[in-house]
Amino acid sequence: MELDKIIIWGHKLHSHTHSYIHNSFTKCFSHLGYKTYWFEDLSENTIKIDFNNSLFLTCGGYCKYMPILNSSFYLLHNVDNPYTNLKLTNNNYMNFQVYTHDCIDRDIPCQELPFHYYTNNNDIHTIYFPWATDLLPEEIENNILNIDNIIKVRKEEIHFIGMPTDEWGIVSNLCKDSPIQYIQHGGTFDSNSTKNRSIKENMELIQSSIVAPAIQTKWQVEKGYIPCRIFKNISYGKMGLTNSITVNKLFNNKLLYSDNIQELLKKGMDFEYNITQNKDIVIELMNNVKNNHTYVNRCNFILNYLSKNCNINIIKC
Repeated sequence: MELDKIIIWGHKLHSHTHSYIHNSFTKCFSHLGYKTYWFEDLSENTIKIDFNNSLFLTCGGYCKYMPILNSSFYLLHNVDNPYTNLKLTNNNYMNFQVYTHDCIDRDIPCQELPFHYYTNNNDIHTIYFPWATDLLPEEIENNILNIDNIIKVRKEEIHFIGMPTDEWGIVSNLCKDSPIQYIQHGGTFDSNSTKNRSIKENMELIQSSIVAPAIQTKWQVEKGYIPCRIFKNISYGKMGLTNSITVNKLFNNKLLYSDNIQELLKKGMDFEYNITQNKDIVIELMNNVKNNHTYVNRCNFILNYLSKNCNINIIKC
């Protein structure tokens, strides 16, 4: 099957945590030279393009009005019962999921891509991979070249952009007993909220933070979930801080790691106060993300799998 466009179908930016993933897929597929559109899940009658011969990428709960066409192919994330709910067949859809430890000893590992798995049970293809940074490789390279200026904008602040958790409450409380100011943004999942921050603002706020930890919940740590936040923070020019042993393993144990949040922040502060000597460590991690953990990598993984295993090829515009 030969397709000529990519349709991202689902969340308006800032309306859902997954909207940032949709934004990154849209940005990257366009960058790679594919005709790419991003639509909210509204009545199809309000949208005036030909949806035939499209690769649709969507997620569960936000694809009620998505056109279902025999000429198109569908990438589904957390969509329940695609046979009955969307009237799809084995031949025109594939699942994609984020990596967790559930993949180990259950699915087939991609030898050349750590933490990437796939399965083909009863002709239903499913691929698994971590999310990634929202920057393109050349944008990360620009940050590498600008690393000295990024270091200079640091303030005695920690900015957190996202939905608060108990773990981030610990960070907030620790800051109350220190000169560091803790400031939380976003996380409302209301596209009209004044707490929302643009992608550019998100990067600048992280760059101005004295440390930028990617702290995860207990469930995420136990399951080996790898958050996009760690890739973003490093690509923006910050040292990677994690409370997940899995995330540290992904980076060959080169991050600052502790399962104790207070100890993790202390490690981060000690590192930052010696940043001149530690700058090359950050640059090495930034190059790792640039080469391995952008949506260029994830999109190419999807496209290569589709071509090799599903006989699906996308024409560039």
